[in-house]
Amino acid sequence: MDKASAYNLKRNPIIYSLGRGLTDLILLSYHNINIKGIENIPKKGPALILAKHQFNMDIPAEGYILNKYLQRPGNWIMKSTIPSFLEKVGGIGITRLKDVKIIKNKEKRRGYLEKAKEKNKDTTEYMTWLYQQGELIVLHPEGTRNPYRMGVINMPLISHTQKLQTELGIKIPLIMLGIEYENKKRFRSNVNINIKSLDWKQENLEGTIYTELAKLSNIKIA
Repeated sequence: MDKASAYNLKRNPIIYSLGRGLTDLILLSYHNINIKGIENIPKKGPALILAKHQFNMDIPAEGYILNKYLQRPGNWIMKSTIPSFLEKVGGIGITRLKDVKIIKNKEKRRGYLEKAKEKNKDTTEYMTWLYQQGELIVLHPEGTRNPYRMGVINMPLISHTQKLQTELGIKIPLIMLGIEYENKKRFRSNVNINIKSLDWKQENLEGTIYTELAKLSNIKIA
């Protein structure tokens, strides 16, 4: 049995449900959620959802729409420093290059990098297993929060998913999810979530993802 086939789901359904109830209560108490294009997310089977990341409330908002409109849980790619208990609510840790660069000591950085490579290898194998189980994976392709502006699109995990379709012989839809906060500080302000499917066969996939996320989040780009 290969390693990817030996995984168990890290997300705990009971803890996930409790977490959903709490975050939904906070989210809906403070914002009005408007959703357009929910039909672009499949009701069953795997998919990669590329979501714009602006604020901490983004992930609860993403989970809310998956649960309310599709009755589906999600799995979120997050930085590896997340508390381990967040794996129970769908978090999947991955080490970012920027996390390695901040370590000044060369010896410590080398050791951290080796551990990061092993951790990220495990993460990509777990992602492969999740797709095989028909799970949804949510990825914030900028790798960090960028309120009201666009950051650089990180392609490795996106490219990994694209290749898996051929390797596994399965279709993994690519979904864009934009989030627009009309006024983050105003109580009961609108949060507009716009969703669109994207064809993998783009001449410039990275540039298209960048442009589409900006449009869906109502962010002006040069």
